Amino acid sequence: MNPPPITARPPRRWRRRLLRTAIVLASLIVLFYVEENWRGTRAWDRVRADLEARGEPLDWEHYLKQVPDDENFFAAPIVQEKYFGPHPDWLDFKDGGSVGEALGVAWADENHCDLPVVLQWLRAHATWPLPAETGKLGADILAVLAPADAGLKALSEATRRPQAELLPSQATEHGMALGFRAMMETGRLYDLRRLALLHDGRTAEACDECLQAIRFVRQLSARPTTLMQYLLSCACAGVAIGMLRDTAGTIPWNVEQLQALEQELSALHFADRFQEALRGERVFMLALLHSWSTDKMMVVGRGLVTIPLVARLYPSGWKQKWMASTCDAIQQMIDGIAKHGLRGEIGCTLEAGWFPPQPFADVGKSSDGALVGYRTIMRHALAQDAAISIARVSLAATRWRLETGKLPAALVELAEYFPAGIPNDPLTDQPLRYEVRPDGGYTVSSPGRNEGSPDDDIAWKIPPPAINGTVPDQTPPPQ
Repeated sequence: MNPPPITARPPRRWRRRLLRTAIVLASLIVLFYVEENWRGTRAWDRVRADLEARGEPLDWEHYLKQVPDDENFFAAPIVQEKYFGPHPDWLDFKDGGSVGEALGVAWADENHCDLPVVLQWLRAHATWPLPAETGKLGADILAVLAPADAGLKALSEATRRPQAELLPSQATEHGMALGFRAMMETGRLYDLRRLALLHDGRTAEACDECLQAIRFVRQLSARPTTLMQYLLSCACAGVAIGMLRDTAGTIPWNVEQLQALEQELSALHFADRFQEALRGERVFMLALLHSWSTDKMMVVGRGLVTIPLVARLYPSGWKQKWMASTCDAIQQMIDGIAKHGLRGEIGCTLEAGWFPPQPFADVGKSSDGALVGYRTIMRHALAQDAAISIARVSLAATRWRLETGKLPAALVELAEYFPAGIPNDPLTDQPLRYEVRPDGGYTVSSPGRNEGSPDDDIAWKIPPPAINGTVPDQTPPPQ
C-alpha cells in the first residue's frame, strides 16, 4: 500500500515580509507623529516666547480691558439683548423678513426710494397690531416701526457711554454670528426712519437719526476686538455714511446740524484701528484652535467653514504650527503697519511658512501670498476712511455755502473748519478731488483703490439745493 502523498506546507517567508513591512510602516507613522508634534511644539514655543517678550496678549483675560459695566456700551442691557441674545430682531416680520428687505424692494434706483412700496411691504409682513393709515406716508411708516422705539431710545442712551469693550462671552465665534444681523438691521432701521422723517419735513429729527447712526458706528469701532467685529463696524459705517450722501446738500440742514454731523464723523478712523483688530484676531484664532471641538470654524470673508474629517487624524503638532504661522504673519503685518502705514503694508509680502495647509482656510493661495481676506480688509478700511473724509469735506462745503451764499472755489478755503488740517484721501495720501459743476452742485471724490480705473472712484455728487424754488448763486469766482 502506497503512503499518502505529503503536501508541502507553504513557506512562511511572505508572512514574515508582511509583518516586517507592517512594523516598518507603523514605526514610520509613529516617528512622523512624534517628529511633527515635536516640531509643532518647538515652532509654537518660539513664537509664543517672542510675543510674550513684546508684551503681546495671547488670551482674552489679558487682552480685554476691565471696563465697568455702567461705562461699557457692550454691557448695556439693550446691547446684550439685541446683539448677543436669542432674539436679536428689532421687529418680528413674517417669514423672517427684515427692514433691509423692505428697503431692498423699494429702491427704484440709487437715488430714489419708493416709500409707498416700503409701507406696503411693512404692513403686509408685520405680525403686530397696526394702527389705521392716516394718509401721511412718513408718519404711517414710523407708526408701523413704533414697537422698536423703546429699544432705540435705550440704545441711544447706551451710545453715550464713554467706553466700548466686548465682554468675554461676546468675543466668540457664536457671539459674532449672533450680532451680525442685528447690527446691520440697526443701521437700516435708522435709515428708514430718516427717510420717513424727511418725507414729513421733520429735518431736525432726521438729522438726529443720522447723528445716532454715526454714534452707534463709533461705539462698534471704538476698539475692534476681532476682524469680524471690525468688518461689521465697517458695514454699518457704510449705511450711516450713505444716509448723509443721500441728503447732503439737498436737505436744508442748518450750520449747527452740519457741524454736529462733521464732528461725529471725525471720530471714525478705521485704518488707524486695523492694528488693534489684528491683535484681537490673533487672540480669537488662538482661542478657536485651543478649543477645536466643533466641526466648523469661522473664517473671515468665508463665514462658517466645515473642517474635513481627515483633519481629525492630523498630528496635534500641526495645530501648533498653524498657531505659530498665524501669529507670526499677523505680527509681521502689525510691525509693517507701524513702520510704513496701512497703505504701504498692502503691497508687502509676508515671510511665513504655511505647511501644513490649514484645513479651514485657503492660506497662501491668494494672489498676494498672504492670509486670505486680510489684504482685502485693509483696502476696504482705507476706502471706508476715504468715504468718511469725502463726507466731512462735503458737509463743510455745504456749511460754507450756507454761510457765504456760494460754494468754495477750492478746498483750501475750508481750512478754517478743519483745525487739524483738511483730510486727505487715505487711499492716495493726496488732496481729495473737488469740482464745482455748471448746474450749481459740486463733486468731492477719491480715485479709489485703482487710480487708473474710473469705475473704482468714490464720488459724492451733491446737487444744488432748491430754496424757495430757486437755486442760489454758486458760481465760483475767477481763478
